[in-house]
Amino acid sequence: MEAVPKVDSTFNRQVYLWRIRLRIWGRNFIEFIGELRKHPVAITGGVIIILYVLAAVFADYITVYDPTQGDLRARLEPPFWYNEGTWVHPLGTDGLGRDILTRIIYGARISLSVGVLSVAISVLIGLILGSDTVLGLYYLAFKLPHYMLQLQELASTVVYPAFTKARDDTQLREASGS
Repeated sequence: MEAVPKVDSTFNRQVYLWRIRLRIWGRNFIEFIGELRKHPVAITGGVIIILYVLAAVFADYITVYDPTQGDLRARLEPPFWYNEGTWVHPLGTDGLGRDILTRIIYGARISLSVGVLSVAISVLIGLILGSDTVLGLYYLAFKLPHYMLQLQELASTVVYPAFTKARDDTQLREASGS
């Protein structure tokens, strides 16, 4: 019986392959950064996107004001670059006295979550519709087209009458002159 277990040769091979992968990824990353330096507009856009995401993630720690509560004494204050504007509310306040910068930062959370969710749903639908290994060829060939036709019929019975009703109402208003 050995005190030190022998390392499997497949493990050593996997470690070797991962070292190669990491070297290739490192070289590609360095080459990418070198190419990126040639395009300052791309760098500026990337920095703006990173700041936008960081502001959305750390909104609770960045902002001082609550985005939903207003101060009617501070309503309709102009941004700081106007003569009457102050740095207390850098982008000013709205009609209810809510800080506009705070509302933009908290709105970034909603925008990013909607974007991530829509991409995730699109990827899921694409995987389901495009992958015959997940659902099997039988399901894709025979069942899925039937369900897609039913979905199309449902959409046409619900959406089409609503559009034609709106179009008819518009034509009637135009014909009556009101």
